[in-house]
Amino acid sequence: MNDPELTKPQLLEKLRNAADDEDLIVTLYDLGRRSRGDVADVAYLVDNPNPEVRSALAWALHRYRGTEARQLLTRLATDPDPEVRNAATKRR
Repeated sequence: MNDPELTKPQLLEKLRNAADDEDLIVTLYDLGRRSRGDVADVAYLVDNPNPEVRSALAWALHRYRGTEARQLLTRLATDPDPEVRNAATKRR
């Protein structure tokens, strides 16, 4: 039996309380599968030192609308890491 999907508020709480980068990455992908939200909830991760976190953030940001999301994707498109740049520029 599968666990029920977490609600968006539950996912945001999980993101805020992530124990490690792996928790951040999994939660970002879960958020990216959801409907859009407030980009401010995830914007702070653009400066995360782990490129896998920044890549997951870019992937999730494609579901967000608005100027702030586009600005973050533009910033991630110039990231030093090629995987982050690819995630930021590749439409899903």
